[in-house]
Formats: sequence, structure tokens, C-alpha cells
Amino acid sequence: MKMKKILAVVAAGAMVCAGSALVGPASDALANTKSSPIVLFSNLAGVQSGATVSNYTGSGYCMGYSSWVRVYWGTPSWVKNVTTITAHGLGATIGGANVSGQNNALQYSWTNNNGATGSYLSGSACANWWTLFITTSVSGSAFVAGSPQTVAVSLETIN
Repeated sequence: MKMKKILAVVAAGAMVCAGSALVGPASDALANTKSSPIVLFSNLAGVQSGATVSNYTGSGYCMGYSSWVRVYWGTPSWVKNVTTITAHGLGATIGGANVSGQNNALQYSWTNNNGATGSYLSGSACANWWTLFITTSVSGSAFVAGSPQTVAVSLETIN
């Protein structure tokens, strides 16, 4: 009797897995949130980077973004987040807060060296109408137990 129950549970699990394989994951190019895999340090602490980007709003082709770098299972000496937002297209430009002039890329950086396990950035960016799509890239790095480690993630927002 126990064997039949076990086989029924295994069969049901196999059907769920097969069904999810048929549906497949969402396209990365249209994703609003994306994160890197967790990369391990030699002492088994981990670091991960990620970003969330909103859709364009209003007539100014503006979008909001937030990015993060997190350390898991350890206390870092420092953790750094470098976020680059790039407009792509012939004559594409992008502008944001604390940026003089306009160009096709903005870069923001924040380093926490106070024992915090994360570094976070957020804001908005506005592109011109020549912009075909925007790429938000996050490069994360941290120093844990005498060892540096770097991770990166990138996602696109279609105009």
C-alpha cells in the first residue's frame, strides 16, 4: 500500500515538472527583474547582483530602476554596486538626476564599507525618442574573508 502512494506522488511530481518544461521560462529580453546566480567565495559566503526596471511612462520615455548587490552567509569588508544604464539606437540619448548634459550611458556607483551586506541604488532615467531599447547592467563586487568576488547581470527594456 505504501509503495502505491509513493509511486503516485512520484508520478504526480513528474507530470508537474513535465508541464512546467512545456510552458518554459519568460523571455529575458522582456523581463522587468533579473538577478545573477549566487557566486560563492572560498569560505562559502555568496554574492548576487540584480535589477528591477519599470516600463516607460509618460511622453518623456522615463523609467524607474533599482539595483542591488547582496552578500549572503558572510559579513563583507565592503560591497560595491556599479549600475550602468545605456540607451541604444541611432542618436539615442539618456539623462537622469545628477548628470550634466545628455549622452547614451549613465553610470552610478555605491560602496558600503560598514559591514552592511548589501549595496542598493535606485532612480529614474529618461531617453529620447530615437532610443530603441535601454540596457540596465549591474556589476557587483564584494570582499569577504580576505577574498574578492565579482558578479554581473544585464537586462533590456524595450521601447
